[in-house]
Amino acid sequence: MTYYSVISLLAAALLTALTTSRADPSPKTLSLVTSSVRTSLASLRTTCLHQSPPHSSPTFFALSDMHTVAYVRETALAVKHSAVFVLAFHERELARDRSGKSALHKDAVAEMKALEAIASKTLGETKAHVQKLKELLGEGGWLDRVLEWTFGREDDHERQEEGEEFRDAVARVTGGKEAAEEWAGKLLESWREGVKGWLMVRWE
Repeated sequence: MTYYSVISLLAAALLTALTTSRADPSPKTLSLVTSSVRTSLASLRTTCLHQSPPHSSPTFFALSDMHTVAYVRETALAVKHSAVFVLAFHERELARDRSGKSALHKDAVAEMKALEAIASKTLGETKAHVQKLKELLGEGGWLDRVLEWTFGREDDHERQEEGEEFRDAVARVTGGKEAAEEWAGKLLESWREGVKGWLMVRWE
């Protein structure tokens, strides 16, 4: 929903930026629209990079929510490409007409530069986030961690009671504790392959 809202806002922002001449009054609606774009992108960024549910490991939450990573990337790229398109148009008009009369409004240029900057920053941070996940998955002890997340620690009686139904379901599917270790190993391998694939994605 956030992604498609941003796409709609960008369409309005581009229309206003490209149709407001340098001599026109400052386009008030443009700052409102671009502010909404920045807020939406910041919300996605926070969900992806900094937010995890209570009592949940941030790493586990991040690995199970790569879908949000995809939408952060798509949204940031849409914002960046839109801003770059407008700024490129502005530069072409300046080159064509040195008087600057056909160039875009200075406030429109400023807003687009701000959008490009925040989008580029978000892309860089999200790529670093994925790189960090790769480094974390390279550490030892992950098999035990996954089993603890799934079944709970033996000394954590409250957590075990809360997750008893889930643990029973997992045990039925996997065939018990020993089979669960094999399942956890496959899960870890899938996470590592997924993160490896994400690091091959173009971020710019």
